[in-house]
Amino acid sequence: MSGWIEIRPLLSSEIKPGSFIPFLNGLQGSGKPFRFLMVDAEDPEAEGKRTVRFFLQFADEEQKQYGIRVLDTAMNAEIVEVEPPNMNYTRCLDLELAGPAAYPICELNEKQPFNIIDRIVSSLAGTGCAVEVVARGDPKGAVNIESEIYELEHGKASWSKAFTDMGVGMLAEATVRRDIHDVRREKWWEYGQQYKVSARRAQAIEIGKRKTIRPLFTCSIRIYGNGTSTLEGVEGSLPSFINRFRSFRKVRGRKVKPADQIRAPSRYTVRNILASLLRIGIPAALLAVFISTDILNLKRILTQGISLSSSDFAAILTLIIAVFSAIAFFRRRNPIILTDIELSQIIGFPSSVGKLPVAVGRFAAARQQLGSGETAQPPTQESVGEGEKPAEDRFLSLPPISNEGIPGEE
Repeated sequence: MSGWIEIRPLLSSEIKPGSFIPFLNGLQGSGKPFRFLMVDAEDPEAEGKRTVRFFLQFADEEQKQYGIRVLDTAMNAEIVEVEPPNMNYTRCLDLELAGPAAYPICELNEKQPFNIIDRIVSSLAGTGCAVEVVARGDPKGAVNIESEIYELEHGKASWSKAFTDMGVGMLAEATVRRDIHDVRREKWWEYGQQYKVSARRAQAIEIGKRKTIRPLFTCSIRIYGNGTSTLEGVEGSLPSFINRFRSFRKVRGRKVKPADQIRAPSRYTVRNILASLLRIGIPAALLAVFISTDILNLKRILTQGISLSSSDFAAILTLIIAVFSAIAFFRRRNPIILTDIELSQIIGFPSSVGKLPVAVGRFAAARQQLGSGETAQPPTQESVGEGEKPAEDRFLSLPPISNEGIPGEE
């Protein structure tokens, strides 16, 4: 499957922050994944010159044609049907959000103060790196964000928290003086409530609640390159606000490159549940084996006190190592759920096209087949009929994408 196009901004383009929001909103309702690739590679028009190029890949031909029509209407750019250059890398950073998905990575205003893509392009220039974003419209992502907001406000439900709350409540009931005639449950709970939200967190939660009213995308973001320092530099150029990106895992190999097929990103719900069970299950199973085989005798440990035998000490040390190893290896992965505003700070064009090493187009064309020899001329005033609809009306009249063939979630 190909479905690739390259979009080249024109030098005459006036690109504002968030200019790709209409394009992203047009693809959000389909639920089909699409891929954006920003790569530092050889310029197609100047041999020996390296520029940052922008590619899009669509899930099927219908989505591709729709994306071309939206870009042709909303953007002043040359569109060429061509695949990205075949480049092999030695390292890859697979990113996740550092905090809960409810926290945004930028201000949730359509009018952003500056274009962060300029910073990303500057960090990519001359490094030979690439930034890959795979996104899929995810209306159900709002449920995930609302669940996280509830946990941030009331604390995450767990057995340890339940026992802690019960103990603190009993201690408060025994030590805090109160009116003996006031037996209301709500009043009693106020004495023992130990989870409180700080003013700073409360402000962040209120900002995060605004994510639920915007179109949402579940994403996967990877950075490819050949040096650790350059990869970390590109990672540092990505948007950061209340939340930021961090590396979940580092992939090394002789031939590391983006996959040929688009794989729909996941919210990692099943993975995180299994990871939680394994973090508890593996040390518990190991403890059960030690007790059943009499390697670890709890009665002997309680009677001997601190004078443990070498076998008991080795068993306890093994259990401690197993606990920390399970926590480190089966780590929870934070999903990347972004609004259209946040995603437009990564997918798009820089505003300083003429000042940055960007592959620019020669003319605007809805579809230019590479090597076809066809030359599209910009429309003149005489060629535009009196009955021609404005660009805004043509964009609003675009037909929606069919929901057929939506990939399932992992």
